[in-house]
Amino acid sequence: MSLVFRNGCEDDVPSFAQVCAHSFPSVGLSPPEWEVSLRDDVRGGVDTLWIGEEDGGEEDGGVVAGCRLFRYQQWISGVRMPMTGLSTVAISATHRRRGLAGDLVATGLREARATGDAVSALYPFRTSFYHRLGYGMSGEVRQYRVRPRDLPDNPARRHVEIADTPEARADIPSIYDRWVPAQTGQVVRGRRAWELVWQQDTRHAAIYRADPDRATGYVVFRYLTDDRRGGRAIDVEEIVWLDPAARAALYGWLASLADQWDFILYRAHPEESFVEFLRELCYPAEGIPPWHSWFPTSNVLAGPMFRILDVERAWGERRVDPEWSLTLALELHDPQIPENEGEWTLRLDEGRVHVRRGASGPADLRLALPIDVLSRIFIGALAPSAAVMAGLADVVGTAPVLALDRALRLPLPWTFDRF
Repeated sequence: MSLVFRNGCEDDVPSFAQVCAHSFPSVGLSPPEWEVSLRDDVRGGVDTLWIGEEDGGEEDGGVVAGCRLFRYQQWISGVRMPMTGLSTVAISATHRRRGLAGDLVATGLREARATGDAVSALYPFRTSFYHRLGYGMSGEVRQYRVRPRDLPDNPARRHVEIADTPEARADIPSIYDRWVPAQTGQVVRGRRAWELVWQQDTRHAAIYRADPDRATGYVVFRYLTDDRRGGRAIDVEEIVWLDPAARAALYGWLASLADQWDFILYRAHPEESFVEFLRELCYPAEGIPPWHSWFPTSNVLAGPMFRILDVERAWGERRVDPEWSLTLALELHDPQIPENEGEWTLRLDEGRVHVRRGASGPADLRLALPIDVLSRIFIGALAPSAAVMAGLADVVGTAPVLALDRALRLPLPWTFDRF
C-alpha cells in the first residue's frame, strides 16, 4: 500500500470526520459534529486539511490519515512571524503502527513551508513523537493554587469592573494587542480568535480602567467547583497588564474575592515573579513527595512545542541584541525538511541576522546541532550555552558561548491560544 498526501477538500470531510471520531473519543464529538467542526472552525475550515489517502484505486482507496495546518502569526523578538499551528493529527484505527503519522506530519510541514510559513507550533499528545519530527519544548508556566487572601489587596481594585457583554469587553483586544509584541510565542488574534477565548460565554472577564477612557489590564476567568478538594475556585485563564498599577489592581481584585471563593488557580509566566506577591507559600500538595524540609509552591506545566520550517526566512526576520556583533556557523541536521539541512552562516550585526548558505568563511563560533535544538534556541526556550553544557550541540570557536546567549536572549516563550 502507498499513500498520497495532499491538501484536503470538501469531499474529504465525511471520511476524515470518521477518522477523528475514532482517534479522539475523549473529545465527545460524533462524526456529524466533527464534520461541522472541520468545516466551520474559527481558526480555519476545509482549507486547513492535510490528507493522507490510500493510492489503491476507487475500490481500496480512501482517507486514512489527516491533520490540520492552521495559519497564524506568532510574536518572536518583536516580529510577527508566519506560523503553522499543527493540530488534529489523526490516523485510521485500521492503519496504526505503520509510520503513517510521521509521514503525514513531515509532508505537511514541507507543504506549510512551501506556502510561506517560517515556523510551526503544536500541543503534543506525546513529546517523544514530535521530538523525532524536529519539534522542541518551547513553553512552560507555574501553576499555583492559592487562597485569595494571600494576594495583596490594593485600593485601585475599585477601578476593576466585570465585563460580561460584548460592549463591556470591547477594549480587551486592544489591551492584548498593545501587550503582545513584547511577549515571545503569543499569537496575533483576529476578531474570530476571541470567540475561542470566551468559549460561548462560559468564561468571564474583569477589566481595569485607570480612568473611564483608559483600560490597561484584564483577566479572563472561570468559576469552578473543586469537588475533590472540597472548595470553590476562580480559574484564571489569562491575565494581562500594561503597567504595574494595572497588575496591582487586578491582584487586589482577586484578593477581594476571599469571602466567596476558597482558591485561585493561577498560571504564572516563569519570569513573572508571582511568588513575590504572595503572603504565604506553604500549601498542602497531595501526591507530591516531600524532600526533607523543602515544600512545593507550584506545579510546572509544559505546553507547546516549536519548530523552524524555513531557516533562512526565520533567522532573517529574527531580531537580536544590537550591542552584540558576531558570526555563527551552523551545521544543521533536519531530516524532515531537506532545504534546512547542511551548513549555514548567521551574521549578527546591528540587531539583525544576515543569513547565507554555507559555512566556509571565518566564524566566531561553530555549532553542530539538530533542528529541534536550534528551534528552541531561536525562540528563547534554551540558551546556547545550556545546549552545549547538556551535550545537545557541539561547539568550536574563539568567542565565548555566553556572548551568543546575550545576543539571542528573549523573554521565555509561552502561548495562551490552543490549536
